Amino acid sequence: MAATININCVLSDAVDIAVILQELRNNKLDVKVDKKISMDNWSWENQQEFQDVSDIYRLLQNNKIIVINAHLHTFKDFGIYIERCKNKYFYEFWINTDGFPELDSDIINSQNISFFEKIHIFILHYVENHIGRFEIISIGNETLFKYKESIAETILESDSALIWMIPKASENEMAVSGYSKRNVGSVEVFIKNN
Repeated sequence: MAATININCVLSDAVDIAVILQELRNNKLDVKVDKKISMDNWSWENQQEFQDVSDIYRLLQNNKIIVINAHLHTFKDFGIYIERCKNKYFYEFWINTDGFPELDSDIINSQNISFFEKIHIFILHYVENHIGRFEIISIGNETLFKYKESIAETILESDSALIWMIPKASENEMAVSGYSKRNVGSVEVFIKNN
């Protein structure tokens, strides 16, 4: 049975999904959007299909949750969930790992390291260009992401993150138990120890 790779992002402002999709295409990752819907809640009530990604910001301002289903390169399924809560924007990108058993792992190893390096390099490039918007990012397999007001509490309460990325918004550097840290530009990257 396949798992999903989850990329969770917390931002102070919405990002343009059209730009992200174009960046993926620019990196030779073919993306085909199949369906875009808005809904009232996580019970999937009042689902409404919409056509233009430029409607996303307006829908988020009206407290709608956005679901985008797509195909990414050679992966079976790819999707994005977007939600606004108070003054934060939550983006979850997910990739179905069906057909890629090396990605269905709770560790980064020699079989999947190139995949995770490509993802986190792509994200780092995007974050560097939008540094003020990002608060925290996690990448993992079947990740349970639990956002708390404190970054340290978010990391402590969440499960199955293989990589954490925290843009340096202050001089306070942090350590994350069980992870190796490296600074990449203005982002602290924590990679889970095996």
